[in-house]
Amino acid sequence: MNILRASSQVADVAWNVVRSINQSFSKGHLPIPAWSNSPLRRKRERTFPPLGPRRTQSVCPKCLLEIRDSILHNDLPDRALIDETAVVEAQILEEAGRVLLRKSCERHGPFEDLLASDAQFFWRMEHLYPGCDYERTDTDAHGIHAVRYGRGSYVLVDLTTRCNMKCSPCFMDANRLDHVYEPDLHEIKALLDHALTVEPKRDFNILFTGGEPTISPHFLKAVEYAGSIGLKRLHVATNGIRFAEDAGFAREARAAGLHGVFLQIDGMTEEKNAHRGIANYLDVKLKAIENISAAGMRVTLQVTVINGVNDDALGPIVEFAAQNNEQIFGIVFQPIMFSGRDEEIDDETRYRKRCTISQLASDLQAQTEADWQPLRDWWPMACYSVFSTLVDMLQPNRERGSVFVNSHPDSAVFSAIVVNRETGEWRPVGSFFNFDRFLSDLEDIIDVARGPAMSKAQIILSVLRNLDATKTPKGLTPMDLYRIFQQCLARAAHSGDDQWSKQLYDHDRWSIMFIGMSWFQDLFNYELPNLHTSTAVVADAGLDYTRYVSADVAFSFKNAGGWRQIAEAARCAPSLSKWHKEHGRHPIYANHQFVPISEVRSAPTAVCSPSSSAADAEELTNVLG
Repeated sequence: MNILRASSQVADVAWNVVRSINQSFSKGHLPIPAWSNSPLRRKRERTFPPLGPRRTQSVCPKCLLEIRDSILHNDLPDRALIDETAVVEAQILEEAGRVLLRKSCERHGPFEDLLASDAQFFWRMEHLYPGCDYERTDTDAHGIHAVRYGRGSYVLVDLTTRCNMKCSPCFMDANRLDHVYEPDLHEIKALLDHALTVEPKRDFNILFTGGEPTISPHFLKAVEYAGSIGLKRLHVATNGIRFAEDAGFAREARAAGLHGVFLQIDGMTEEKNAHRGIANYLDVKLKAIENISAAGMRVTLQVTVINGVNDDALGPIVEFAAQNNEQIFGIVFQPIMFSGRDEEIDDETRYRKRCTISQLASDLQAQTEADWQPLRDWWPMACYSVFSTLVDMLQPNRERGSVFVNSHPDSAVFSAIVVNRETGEWRPVGSFFNFDRFLSDLEDIIDVARGPAMSKAQIILSVLRNLDATKTPKGLTPMDLYRIFQQCLARAAHSGDDQWSKQLYDHDRWSIMFIGMSWFQDLFNYELPNLHTSTAVVADAGLDYTRYVSADVAFSFKNAGGWRQIAEAARCAPSLSKWHKEHGRHPIYANHQFVPISEVRSAPTAVCSPSSSAADAEELTNVLG
C-alpha cells in the first residue's frame, strides 16, 4: 500500500511537469489512419448532438404507425415513412428533479414520457459525452431516421422472425407477426459482405439476432461464413434454450467461430422469470451457461428491466456475474422498449412499467453492498471511444480502426467493476480510481499528440496518479492495474484472430467487468438526433435489390419505427399460415411448460491461476522502462 501511495504521488508530480512542458511547445499532428482519409479528431473537432434542456425533433407515435400501415395495405409510397410527414417538435426539460420529453401532434394531441427520474444523473451523462465519430455517407436509405455517425459497435444480423418462445415483452412480436421472414444463406452472406464495406472502416461486433436466431437452419453456416471473410467478433443474442438442450450444439457453434453469447435473463429466481412462460426458465439459463462455458465461449447477461416485474431483482444478477466471472463476460441492462407486442400500449400501463437508466443506477446502488454511487461510478457508453481514439493514435497503420462506441448519452451508459477472479469479490472502479480525471488525461494525451513512446509514458503516469491507494481493493498491485488497462485496450483494438476475448483474461488475477445500460428508443421517447448516433445497427437489405442500396438501419427505427414490416414485406416474406403449411410448426415453449434439459449443476465458483509474480515484475519493468 505504501508503494502504491508513493507511486501515485510521484506520478502526479511528474504528470504536471510533463503537462507544463507540453504546453510550452506546439501540438503534434494526429495521424491519418490507414483505414481513413482524414486525421483522427481531437475532442474540440468532433461533432456533438444537441444536449442539455432543448428543443428537438421527435415523431408522433400514432402518425408513424398509420403511415406504416398505409404503406403495407394502401399503396402509400415507401418514402413516406422516412420523410418528415410524422415529425413533430419536442421539448426536453427538467421538472421536479426529473427529465421529461414533451411533444404534441396537431391530429393526435400531446404526448409526454419520462427520460430520467434523476435529472442530475441525466445531465451528468450529457456533460461527459466525448463527441461523435466520423460522419457516414450512406444515409439516403433511411432519410430522417438514418444513422449519421460511426460504423456501429454492434452490427445485428437478423436470421429469423420465428422464436421457440412466446413471451412478453418482445420488441419484434415474434410468433405473432402475420408473416415469417427468414433470409436464405445467400442473403445472409450478402449482408455480411456489405458490413465489411461500410465506412469508416472500423472493427465491430457481429450479433446474430431474431426472433430466436439459433432455430434458423442457417445459423451455424452464417457464423462460419462470417469468420471466413474476416469477421472475428461473433456473438448471438439468444434465450439459451438450444444451448441448454444440447451441449453438442454449443460445441458446434464454437467450432463454427462463435465466441460470445448474449443470454437473456430477468433475475436469479424462477419467480422473476415467470412472465416469460417457462416453468424452469432459470434452470435453462444455468444449463446454457454451463454448456456455453464448457464449449469455450463467454456469456454476457442481457436483462430487460420492467418496473413492477424485476426492477427489484437486479443486484443478485451482478453478484452472480462476479462470482462466476470465468463464465460471465459482462451484463447489459435494458429498460423496456415499448414496441412489437407493446407498440399500442395505453398510457397508464406505459407510465407504470417505464424504467429509466437513472433509476437503474439508483436501484443497483440500493440492491448491492458495494459503494456503487450513481453520480460517481457511471459514464456515457461513448466514453469508451476515448480508448479507441488512443489506440488508433498509437497504431495508425492497422487495417481497421478500433471499435468506436458512438451511443447517445441518454441511451447508453456503463459502469466498470474490478473482480478478484479467485474470490469473486468486486468493487466499482470509481470507488478507488478517479475515472473522470483519467478520461480527461487521455483526451489531453490525444490532444498534444506526442507520438507513441511519450504517449505511453503519459498513460502510465495518469493511471498511477488517478489511483487512490488508500481505497484500492486488497491485493491489487500496480501490475494488476496495468493488466486491467490492457484488458480495456484489447476490447477496443482490432485482433487478427478469434481469441481476442480469451486474451483479455488469461493468467490475470483481476478482471474488469463492464455493466452496461442500453435503452433503445420507442416512439414515445423517440428523439431524432439521438437516433443519428446509434451504435446498435441492423444489417439491412433495403426494400429490394435495385432501389435502395443496403445500409445499416438503427435498431430503434427498424423495430419501433415500422421499418421491419415494410422491409420484410418488400422481401416477399410469406404469411404465417403459408410458412406453417410449407415447413411445419416448430416447438414453442409457453404457458409455463418445462424445457427438457438434463440435471443442472450449481453454478461453479470461478477459479483462476494467477500469473507468476516474476513474469509480472518483468513485464512491468519493460513497460516502465
